[in-house]
Amino acid sequence: MSASRFDKGSHEMTFLEAAIVVISEAGRPMAASEILARAILEGLVTTAGQTPEATLTKALYAETRRPGARVQKLSIAGPVRAVRGSVRWTTPPGAASDA
Repeated sequence: MSASRFDKGSHEMTFLEAAIVVISEAGRPMAASEILARAILEGLVTTAGQTPEATLTKALYAETRRPGARVQKLSIAGPVRAVRGSVRWTTPPGAASDA
């Protein structure tokens, strides 16, 4: 989904839809906490849950396992298990216009 496909005021997006818009608009890899903060600030999503960052992260990881994924995981922690804040998310080349 491209950022232009959504009218930000027309409906609330899923966390994944909002993440794709935010990452595409930023044009750079972002941490889940940063994506979520920007999505809430821009009014793309609202949440009443206690762990919205975990919900977003789950959606992002699930998307990476889907054929034709619209997001990619970039780990800066190396070959070890990711630690908080060590993963950045981005859109693959052409994904913003293809989604």
